[in-house]
Amino acid sequence: MTKPKSPPCPTEYEEQRAVIDWCRQYARFSGFEKLALVHGDSSGVRVPIGCAMKMVRAGVIKGWPDLFVPVPLESQPGQYHCCGLFIELKRRSGGVVSREQKEIHKLLRKNGYRVEVCRGSDEAIQAIIDYLGL
Repeated sequence: MTKPKSPPCPTEYEEQRAVIDWCRQYARFSGFEKLALVHGDSSGVRVPIGCAMKMVRAGVIKGWPDLFVPVPLESQPGQYHCCGLFIELKRRSGGVVSREQKEIHKLLRKNGYRVEVCRGSDEAIQAIIDYLGL
C-alpha cells in the first residue's frame, strides 16, 4: 500500500498571487479601499539577462521585499509612527532570506517601515490584518 502524496508546496508566485487576490477582494467587499494599493515587486520574476540589466538600470534593487502595503499608521492624529508594511514572502517550506534581503530589511526598518518575513500567503495575510488592525 502506497502512502498518498501530499499536494505540492505552492510556488512563491502562487503565494503572492493569493495575497494580492485576497487584498483586492477585501478592498472591494469591505470598503477598505487602502488594500487596493497593496502591490508586488517584479524583481523575483525570471527574465532574459538583457531585460534584467534594463530593470536594474531602471531602479530594481536586489533584495527588495516582494509586497508593500503603503498605508502609514498614525500614533497621534497627524503623526505617523510607521510608514508602511513590506512583506518578504517565502514558500511555506524552503526559501532562505538572502544577505541582500536582510540588509534591505534593516535599512527599511531604520527608515520607519515595518518588515515581515512570511512563509506562505496565510502568514502574509495575517501580517497585513495585524498591521492594519482589521
